Amino acid sequence: MDNEVNYFLSDVAAQPVCNYKVLFDSPPDNFKVHATILFKDNIFYRKECFFKINKVIMKAVANKNGLEFYNVSGVDKYKIGSTQWNTEINGYDLFIGLKKILSIEIQRNHPMVMRVCFEECKSHDILCNKWPFVYKLNELTENVYTDKNNFSLCRLDSPDRISMSMAKRTREEFILVYFKPWCGFTAFAIGASMLICK
Repeated sequence: MDNEVNYFLSDVAAQPVCNYKVLFDSPPDNFKVHATILFKDNIFYRKECFFKINKVIMKAVANKNGLEFYNVSGVDKYKIGSTQWNTEINGYDLFIGLKKILSIEIQRNHPMVMRVCFEECKSHDILCNKWPFVYKLNELTENVYTDKNNFSLCRLDSPDRISMSMAKRTREEFILVYFKPWCGFTAFAIGASMLICK
């Protein structure tokens, strides 16, 4: 088996605790990734568990316009992206460096509504239908809890297939499970953005 994807499959044949692929690559087809989001003092942490060792790999710090994301897995800690509030969509734009990669539209009415759209799909209206690339909250969630912080995302064209879920475990800890097309960074950013909007 190709050693490059083993960190998604088992903790016996895992890559080092964190690398570029964990943050920016989606898991292979038919595999999911489990992570933990911790929330303390307006700072979010994303934990991964490899080799049965819990390690924080990302940190998000809230500011007046959104969140700033940092890679904190190695010796050098550095900023990798941010969210910025966009009044036109009433939500956040997610950036890696200066490149906008997706939009997170949030409506705070009850029940809360969230739609996520990849930036690359917005310019393809003439060439293809962009709606299959837009994700929204799924009311038929797999979560067994009814807490307002729990949510699931599904594609508009297949509402029964959940691609990302987040569930509250404790007051400060949330479980995050995601499939393709989400990567570690986008899943963490969407989950943290949802929490600061509550």
